Amino acid sequence: MAYGKWRIVAKGFTLIELVLVMGIFTAIVSLSTISLSRLQSSSRLDAAVNSLNADLREQQLKAMSGDNDGQGGSSNYNYGVHFDAESYTFFRENYGAGNISYTLKEHLEFVPPFTEFVFQKGSGEIGAPVTVTINDTAIGRQKIIEINKLGVVTDVN
Repeated sequence: MAYGKWRIVAKGFTLIELVLVMGIFTAIVSLSTISLSRLQSSSRLDAAVNSLNADLREQQLKAMSGDNDGQGGSSNYNYGVHFDAESYTFFRENYGAGNISYTLKEHLEFVPPFTEFVFQKGSGEIGAPVTVTINDTAIGRQKIIEINKLGVVTDVN
């Protein structure tokens, strides 16, 4: 090296290095986005099952306790639930107008055959075991809810 001559030293990254790093970064972001959207869909299905389970338990407790919808005293009503393709409806005595209906979130549906069952007053029993299936059309996954003759959710898989 001679004194008096200036040597130009380039500092920084080359264009190829920058493009390579950006490509790797884009691939990582894409993969994590796909994973997060599946996780969100999976949690949507789990949340629907948990909500349905809690709602069924509440309806059964109304039948067992003789709930009179806040009117005081006890009632002799049977409480039930009716399933349609994308909703379920709670009713007292008979399914029809004026009942409480819950709609499933987007991409969720009940799989036929749709069913209806009644919790008997006092005992909360439904008489025969029932199976309800919820399907998530976005990820192609489903959950099967099994309810025994006592009205208790015994299995979710």
